[in-house]
Amino acid sequence: MIGLSCAHRILSTGQADTAQYSYQTEGTGESEKITSDTVKYNGTQVLSASYTYDDKDNITNKLYAYKCDGDETTVDLINQYDDEDRITAIGYDSYH
Repeated sequence: MIGLSCAHRILSTGQADTAQYSYQTEGTGESEKITSDTVKYNGTQVLSASYTYDDKDNITNKLYAYKCDGDETTVDLINQYDDEDRITAIGYDSYH
């Protein structure tokens, strides 16, 4: 799995470590959608994501970026849906 060793270190926090999650939305009420979110570890951004939706509010694209040992990796996930809003295909690409 991509970045597993870094994820393990991030989730194994000690007493002096801090993890922070934040997110941005657009719309209100039932039409509110998360457009991006971020995870910071000890004040440093280690994971961010942005989301794109279709006209039926399905997430069609998720773009993740994370840092591990100074290297940044981007993973782009694409979902395809059928007429009943079921995911029928998932594609991805990863960049270093």
